[in-house]
Amino acid sequence: MINFSSRLVLLISFALAAGYWCVNPASLHAQAVNGTILGTVQDQQGGAIGKADVTVKSLDTGAIRKVTSADNGEYRVASIPAGNYEVTITAAGFKTDVRSGVGVTVGADVNLNFSMTVGAVTEKVEVTGEVAQVDTSSSAMGGVVNSTTIRELPLNGRDWMQLVLLQPGAISNPATPQADTSRAQRGNGLWISISGGRPIENVFRIDGLVVNDHTNSGPGSSLHVNMGVDAIREFSVLTNNYSTEFGRGASGVINAITKSGTNDFHGSAYYFHRNSALDARNFFDNTDPAKGQPRIPAFRRHQFGGALGGRIKKDKTFFFTNYEKLTEVKGLSFNNETLSANGHNGILCNPGSPLVNGICTSTRQVTIDPRMKPYLQIFPFPNAGATGDNGRFAFGAIRQGDEKYVIGKIDHYFSSATTLNGHYSFDDTALSYPAVYDLKRGSAPSRRQNAILSLQHIFSPTLINTTHGGVTRTRAANEIDCCGTLPIISDPAFGFVPGNPMGELIVTGINQTGYGGLGTGGFNAFWYTAPQIYNDASWTKGRHTLKFGAGIERVLSNLDEKNRPNGRWEFGSIEALLTVQPRLYSGLLTGSDTVRGARNSLIGAYIQDDFRVLPNLTLNLGVRYDMSTVVKEVNGKIANLRNLTDPAMTLGNPYYFNPTFKNFAPRIGFAWDPFKDGKTAIRGGAGMFDIIPLPYLMVDIFPRTTPFYKEGTLVGTGPELSPFFPHSGFTQLSVKSLQATRFQYNPPRSYKMQWNLNIQRQLTRSMALTVGYVGSTGVKLVNTIFDHNQTPFERGTFNGRNWTFPIPAGGNTALIPTMNTNFAQIRTSDFQGHSSYHSLQVNLTQRLSSGLTYQVAYTWAKSLDNGTSTSNSGESINAVGVPWAFCERCNRGPSDFNIPHNFVANFQYEIPTFAAVKSNQVANTILGGWQVGGIVNLQSGGAYNLRITTDRAFTGNRTVNTNSGGQRPDYLGNLPGCSPHDVTTGDIDHLIKASCFSFPAAGVLGNLGRDLFNMPLFRNVDFSVFKNQNLIGEKLKMQLRIEMFNVLNNTNLVPLRFSNTFTGTGDRISSLGSATAPTLNQSRQIQLGLRLLF
Repeated sequence: MINFSSRLVLLISFALAAGYWCVNPASLHAQAVNGTILGTVQDQQGGAIGKADVTVKSLDTGAIRKVTSADNGEYRVASIPAGNYEVTITAAGFKTDVRSGVGVTVGADVNLNFSMTVGAVTEKVEVTGEVAQVDTSSSAMGGVVNSTTIRELPLNGRDWMQLVLLQPGAISNPATPQADTSRAQRGNGLWISISGGRPIENVFRIDGLVVNDHTNSGPGSSLHVNMGVDAIREFSVLTNNYSTEFGRGASGVINAITKSGTNDFHGSAYYFHRNSALDARNFFDNTDPAKGQPRIPAFRRHQFGGALGGRIKKDKTFFFTNYEKLTEVKGLSFNNETLSANGHNGILCNPGSPLVNGICTSTRQVTIDPRMKPYLQIFPFPNAGATGDNGRFAFGAIRQGDEKYVIGKIDHYFSSATTLNGHYSFDDTALSYPAVYDLKRGSAPSRRQNAILSLQHIFSPTLINTTHGGVTRTRAANEIDCCGTLPIISDPAFGFVPGNPMGELIVTGINQTGYGGLGTGGFNAFWYTAPQIYNDASWTKGRHTLKFGAGIERVLSNLDEKNRPNGRWEFGSIEALLTVQPRLYSGLLTGSDTVRGARNSLIGAYIQDDFRVLPNLTLNLGVRYDMSTVVKEVNGKIANLRNLTDPAMTLGNPYYFNPTFKNFAPRIGFAWDPFKDGKTAIRGGAGMFDIIPLPYLMVDIFPRTTPFYKEGTLVGTGPELSPFFPHSGFTQLSVKSLQATRFQYNPPRSYKMQWNLNIQRQLTRSMALTVGYVGSTGVKLVNTIFDHNQTPFERGTFNGRNWTFPIPAGGNTALIPTMNTNFAQIRTSDFQGHSSYHSLQVNLTQRLSSGLTYQVAYTWAKSLDNGTSTSNSGESINAVGVPWAFCERCNRGPSDFNIPHNFVANFQYEIPTFAAVKSNQVANTILGGWQVGGIVNLQSGGAYNLRITTDRAFTGNRTVNTNSGGQRPDYLGNLPGCSPHDVTTGDIDHLIKASCFSFPAAGVLGNLGRDLFNMPLFRNVDFSVFKNQNLIGEKLKMQLRIEMFNVLNNTNLVPLRFSNTFTGTGDRISSLGSATAPTLNQSRQIQLGLRLLF
């Protein structure tokens, strides 16, 4: 019977959920932060022992749970917090069996079988040992990172999220450099692809709270770290075919739990320091003119804090808190392309001129238009060599950062049946960074707040209910300019838009963007709030364990994206720049409204049955339902070009037709123990995972459309546009020059299919091996075409190698017939994306034995798609757009984050101390307590692309010279030495064989595919040496730490989209294929640390 207090708790839980549901319709996902202990109780002959008493006691808090085994001997203790436990079995006629040291990890099942010995109950059989590492109850792929690994492995920036990458199938986006400071639009956290999925397809949870940010990617500060190493107890990484308990994420789940207090008081204090005096030179570090030697940029970092946890009332109430602060001044090395010294004087290379020491042997003189002369001062003279008409400007500049993090947590046990816990965390970061050529400073503040409250009640040993309620808030911004170093960049007299400083000058031949006057990039700011509530229940009935629940999430996403408010002029070559022969102008008209407030809700429900068909065979059967409401703008500032040829925008709601009403997603799996000994598991399964429409899919769409947002574009020949430079282009903008946006009005259901088949084997008492095939496919994924208003499909002809198009009179791109003459650029998001992923994944784990623990993970994979960017061209800096809006197959190829081979190994080893040393106090103090650890990562280099920045095919694409441009050169793959594996040379100064590419003929779309080539092998080794010393017995310990990152000082290059390939007239740019700063990771850095543990 359920007593009165149980009824009251149940009533309160469901009333809370129902009340929120009525106010805020929205998503559900189960909050599987607790684990389960399950198994069978048998006699020595294998006979089942029913009605045995099973007692589970927490060694941390003293909390006790009791169940009784079923007639077939099976038992299950569900929903217990992660921690260390003692399990006791008593049955009439048998000795009491006690198993201590049983570790329960986040969201995991622990299989613990007992073979009872005949005897008196008062007799005890006590065993201290670890459970098997083989999972015989679930088909989900993944792993757990425990507190020791989090605390002891070397972590750059003490970012615990980096440890996700220890699992097979998980990689970081290689096209995100360590010095990237402009990531507010695509998320500040670590961009992680799991089993071939896009980084925005994962879900991140802490104590059951979804903490995805405004871009639906992982949490992180503008310094790109996740603090809280001393606050995170452990986390799991689910990489394929996970339970229906988990929604919102279609690729992977990162599920973390924070530490709690115990009956004993424990804590830590720590300080970590870095200084450039201990660093090695980065490949791109500048030379000190006074010494003629490479200058290592200044770097000072101080990171310190402390944690404390304990009891408020013994066995009842516990607390935990952690504070951490990071301050740094970090020198960065840049190597930007700029205009050559000769170019400043109008002396340009003749086409095909040989180079001697980077200088052309044949030149010509062009007359610099007086209107352009003032603007040339923004291009500094090269100081790191010249290559024809351009050169390199190397400089060092300072990035300054300050970050503070704090968390507080309370756990309270009302009784053994009812518990309440909650936490609040706060992270605040300020960042100041240099702009291109060090012309100005930029800033990128960020702030994150999380709060959650969880109530769990055990109605009976077989029925448990948990209710979670919380909120996550994120604020992020970038491109906040100040402190110009040249008067021209802040003087409106040189502006391209009335009243504003100068904007951007985009030049084919100078592969650099982002330079211009103050405010050129616009003020980009995002405010994101997501209140959420979930109710989850677990009911065990015979051989069935049913989990079911529902939840809601409300999304409030506000943003302000001004996006180039100062305007821009584009030039097809350096000569066109000097002689003022532009090909495009764009500007933001007066009255543009860039502030939007997006709102929508997610609603979800699930049921999962883990059916133990046989003692050695479990089926995982479940179905999940996820739907969302249509995204709305809070003030009605929303418009959509529902059809590409519509003469006008459709204002108001609905923005699109809701495709989520029938989102029922089944999942099935099995786990089979063929030898019935718990040491071998053959597992497999498949499932469907929905991708829910959220505001992040539209961040570059609904805020940037007429009539609220008024960005106009003019295209034409140089003589046509030249008279309007620099100030009058703005006056030529008209209604028909404005940008429109289109979000597919009748979108299909977007989802992923996942599957796997694997085998696990316990090789030794402490070593286990997993080998499996893991695959997935994405169906109807969102892709963005950054200019859909191009020449229609019927005007293109495919000749078996290239698409060809008619050439307009005089080569004037303004005369190209396009789909809709009522608008200029039309930015479209449609659901025509698809992906596939196939991999072999191997994972070898060694639990702590003789002081050594390690993990070795290897993934051999192939990830294909027809476009990786969801809505923002800056998601990956190696991404290229579609060459022609109506050639979907032109972009089919490897994903931007395709990494064919990935090897990751980590280890920790406590160096043994000989008995003779231990017996001598002085010798033991010096020689005892040493520990080493490390992480080794070898992986294929990231994919890179080449493109041209002129509309050579005459498709009418207005974005060819932006980051979203997609036209490419011709690839001469049939030439000797030009196979995809041979194009990359490995020589950093001449990375790409330029002779393998040619400029397409007029009216011809280059045939080069996407992501065909890879950077050289990525290599990184992090290593640590610790000295552990007891100061006051076990009560106070000291740990001295030396941590070395990239200890071998390997140079790892960022995969790019190489835009500096050919000029608008077809001349190969001399610097084609040269690598640029910064590197993907830092040079060797050494960190010193001190930790006190008590």
